[in-house]
Amino acid sequence: MRKVLHHTVRELFPSLVSVSAEREDGTRIIRVSCARGREATRGARVNNPRRFGSWPKDSKFLRFVLFKENHDTMDALSLLGMKLNKRPQSFGYAGTKDRRAITAQEVTVDHMLASDLEKMNHHFHHLRVGNFRYVSEPLTLGAHGGNHFILVLRCLEGSDEDVNAALTSLRDVGFVNYFGMQRFGTSTISTHAVGRALICGNWEKATELILTNRHGEPAAVGKARRIWTETRDAAAASKVLRHRACAEAYLLRGLAKFGGTNYCNALGTIPRNIRLLHLHSYQSFVWNTLTSRRIQRYGLKPVIGDLARLPSSSKVCEDGRRKTGSEHMSDVVVIDESSLEKFTIYDVVMPLPGSSVKYPHHEAEQWYKDFLEKDGLDFKSLTPKLKQFGLNGDYRHIVVKPIDVSWSFLKYDRGEKLPLVPSDKDLLENAPVAPEVSGDNAVRGLRLNLSLRTSCYATMAIREVCKMDTSPVMQCQYARTHRRNHPNVVKGVEESTEDITDMDAAKSSDNMVTAAMEHTDDLSSVHQEDIA
Repeated sequence: MRKVLHHTVRELFPSLVSVSAEREDGTRIIRVSCARGREATRGARVNNPRRFGSWPKDSKFLRFVLFKENHDTMDALSLLGMKLNKRPQSFGYAGTKDRRAITAQEVTVDHMLASDLEKMNHHFHHLRVGNFRYVSEPLTLGAHGGNHFILVLRCLEGSDEDVNAALTSLRDVGFVNYFGMQRFGTSTISTHAVGRALICGNWEKATELILTNRHGEPAAVGKARRIWTETRDAAAASKVLRHRACAEAYLLRGLAKFGGTNYCNALGTIPRNIRLLHLHSYQSFVWNTLTSRRIQRYGLKPVIGDLARLPSSSKVCEDGRRKTGSEHMSDVVVIDESSLEKFTIYDVVMPLPGSSVKYPHHEAEQWYKDFLEKDGLDFKSLTPKLKQFGLNGDYRHIVVKPIDVSWSFLKYDRGEKLPLVPSDKDLLENAPVAPEVSGDNAVRGLRLNLSLRTSCYATMAIREVCKMDTSPVMQCQYARTHRRNHPNVVKGVEESTEDITDMDAAKSSDNMVTAAMEHTDDLSSVHQEDIA
């Protein structure tokens, strides 16, 4: 019904803007106000029939491929939205892509002509759009089947025999399906700490965590944080971020609008997809920690009381539509003595805590209760008074195997700065790539191709192969190395905060997820029959 009301307001009153809101008592309302500035012109443009005279019949969205470098998905779409006078909610995508990667993904946008979007290729150096087509439905989170990765490892150590053995184990045995470090952020304030405050209903703490100063961030964001910390003047701080669409910008605008102490309503102005990142981060932190404990306790084999997803289950129904949340949840069963032999470790799942999931029928259920209780939560509190901060929960396989795995060795010059593998943009523009070399100055590298199902992290697959450290301290060092090697790409970062100098502070920041990443079982040394 709310969707119909919003649509009616847009159609009959282009000069008005309607937004859904929620009062502190949980009552859902719709606020209607006069459009101002860009919103007023946007209403006139969207409702102008001449504007879309060539729009295909029965199509509401433009679907396109977004190529980006050194931007995460939401940052890239925010930049496009500012140029196109589009809100972040106008864009649909199946998943977020990391900043530290060159990525291509499909995106939808409502009521946008391909000719207008194509012009954006002349405005941005590290963003490209193309492959346009008009469709009737938008993309939604989780709507894709997975991701394909082309990874390059430089300065390869170890013999070819050792590397081949490690990669063969990755292909045939798989890896523990941890959430990657990017899920929790790489600063001293982790996103799961913000998520925990939101779930607990501690609005003031969540606000302060989001707006706390941190290291290695864009200069404008750091300046806005300092203004808020020193003056508590949300209006002045928000002006610094008036052209940004990050959580800090939305929150400061909300504080300026509703008052500097109305934290609940201010947090509600943050778009849902950004809010969910914090909430899901807390779920991921719990999952990583308790999955490690489950593997330590029971090993890499199914046991009675485990939860398992039926091998034949799919996210798509027989009639072709995507399953609803409840339908997808019903595919999970409890392993009993009669069904134990039917399942392998690849079928076993652990729940992400929420109001709609069941928990293992062994001591792991108590682990979840104890973990939540330590954070001042329980199973009931995962359905809070304010629905926008609630969690339904989900299930996640504890061990996964990549598909389409292949690899090859490379040799390149030690001082080479050109890419070892061309990106899609490089191929289109005929850009040069690093030549293969030989001799004393040659360094070994590795090209690894693999595909992973939805929400699996290539960083965790590489971690299993390389036995690399993924602690917060190492993440900061990776970021520093990236900025040093790409000085012309990474701009707008304050030089005074180029990296974390107080490493003890980074280590003690809620311990991030370092503890959650530690497990006793070394998958690469386990034979395939041991986990079957």
